[in-house]
Amino acid sequence: MFGMEPKYKRSLHRRAYTKQQNGHHEVCGVVVLNGDKIELEYCRNAAEGPLGFSITGEELERAKRRCWRQGKKFGGIFHSHPVSDAKPGQSDIKGALPNKIMMIYDVCGREAALWKVRIKNGERVLEHIQNINTGFHQ
Repeated sequence: MFGMEPKYKRSLHRRAYTKQQNGHHEVCGVVVLNGDKIELEYCRNAAEGPLGFSITGEELERAKRRCWRQGKKFGGIFHSHPVSDAKPGQSDIKGALPNKIMMIYDVCGREAALWKVRIKNGERVLEHIQNINTGFHQ
């Protein structure tokens, strides 16, 4: 089971909520694994419009190198869903890094979920890993 320190939870909600309120844009970045703790490193969202995200290959490689230099593990990517659940859509599944974490944060529901896409018999298979308690539920 993975956990996340409150400072990362607060930062994720604050940034994702701000982007949601300013045109339904998404935040995105890299999931950094420090033992069983998840840390977040934000990347610039290169998507042209709202309700989508894109991390350039160059920025992803820089983020991976920073993880390794700090003695931490690159775990995968994360992004927010401004108006939908913390469940991957078809484009999320198609663009997922196989066998890496995909964390999705539902801004409205204030919930985060960890997923993994595995390749089985040439098909992408979605696997739910766990939900992350964000501490925001009322």
